Amino acid sequence: LISSIFLVSNSCNLPNTVKVWDYDATDAIKKKRDWQVVDTKTDSWRLALSYSPTFCAKQKPIPSHLKHQCLDNKFGLIVHGLWAQSFQAETYKAHPRNCKDTHAISKEILINHLCMIPGYRLMQKEWERHGSCDFKSAKAYLNRTKMLYSALKLPTLEVLNKIKKSSYYRIKSEIIALNKHIALREEHIWIVKKKGELREVHLCYDTQFNFKACHK
Repeated sequence: LISSIFLVSNSCNLPNTVKVWDYDATDAIKKKRDWQVVDTKTDSWRLALSYSPTFCAKQKPIPSHLKHQCLDNKFGLIVHGLWAQSFQAETYKAHPRNCKDTHAISKEILINHLCMIPGYRLMQKEWERHGSCDFKSAKAYLNRTKMLYSALKLPTLEVLNKIKKSSYYRIKSEIIALNKHIALREEHIWIVKKKGELREVHLCYDTQFNFKACHK
């Protein structure tokens, strides 16, 4: 293992202005750009962490709404979202999703979480898509997400750059070693790689937000 230095999850360069943006899930579903699953019960959760350098490298040119993530900061593993899961789901499109069309998240709440989920559009979409089935408000959903994310000790960007093309077992081992204090084990982590590139790290929880074994 090559590091005991941790990524600070609550510190970044905040934008001078923060936009409020409302995701129209109803319209997206109607136009088949999204989908809805309201009759499936959530029986577990998945905290999806995105490896920001891989994501940003594919944004050419970088759109204005991604400037905070891809130009103004150098993030490592940031939160993609906290996803409601169902063990009975036979495809990724069968998990709880878009249970209700909600209002735009306020500027105050956006600012509080832009170092964790570095995008106002992403934050709004993740809340509506993955949180609206089980949480009463965006604030409650994002506070729970922050609680889980802040409990983790994650490798720095420098360390991830060194091991990102290594075996996913090495990435797992590094994260597990940093999180022995919260009893994180190998079966609780799912590494997403494509063409040898690190895309995401997923951590799996039960409905009480205790770690559980991941399933596909």
